[in-house]
Amino acid sequence: MSLTIFLVETGTVYPKLKSLKNEGFIKEEKKGKAVIYELTKKGKESLKNAKEKFSKIFSDVL
Repeated sequence: MSLTIFLVETGTVYPKLKSLKNEGFIKEEKKGKAVIYELTKKGKESLKNAKEKFSKIFSDVL
């Protein structure tokens, strides 16, 4: 098995975080200069569904 590393630019991450926040999948909390992102109930449910779909699709491969 090989390891693949993806480099993601700041200009890609923050617009996506904003989109996820606006859609109700994550919430943010500011702590000093840091911003903490956390999944909402909707985000956790969406992640659970995505994991189930992924498992079904790749169960034969894995």
